[in-house]
Amino acid sequence: MSYESKPYIGIDYTNEVLTGFSKDKVYQVNGQILTNISDNGTIPIKEEWFNNDVVVVFKGDGSFTADSSAFVVEVPVRPAAPTGVYGYNRSLTGVNTGMEYRLKGSDEWIKITSTKIQRLLPGIYELRVSVSNSSFVSDVSEVEVFLSGADITINVNKKVDVALALGTTGVDYSNFE
Repeated sequence: MSYESKPYIGIDYTNEVLTGFSKDKVYQVNGQILTNISDNGTIPIKEEWFNNDVVVVFKGDGSFTADSSAFVVEVPVRPAAPTGVYGYNRSLTGVNTGMEYRLKGSDEWIKITSTKIQRLLPGIYELRVSVSNSSFVSDVSEVEVFLSGADITINVNKKVDVALALGTTGVDYSNFE
């Protein structure tokens, strides 16, 4: 009996899939038979595979061929979300060209091209480390961008507690009863 040839499996970091499978073959991954090979020979990377080895075996038919030797894919850890980023005066600081951002709720990620992003609308922004040829996209962090030094009028009909984080130097509470 001959052995099946050893599979050679790669990682597509952008689409977060393992590559190099044949849809007409039977594979075992970490002891489980694969049932979800796509037409283009990929399988999605499961969350529990990040920062772990994935062992792939090409299964033999048991009559004429035996299982291949194992191919081990080292799936790296997903990078941590960016830290040290601050939002103020319609800007984000502490960013770098290895990151992307978007206004929360938006679908489009925007590549960062400098160490500061200016003229942003106030709101919550999501940031992540960009995908590369050897690393997955990171987890997402959120930073709120505020106006600073703006004249803001708040009309309140009854006394309430008001908390502002707008970089103003003072709030006039004289009209409260």
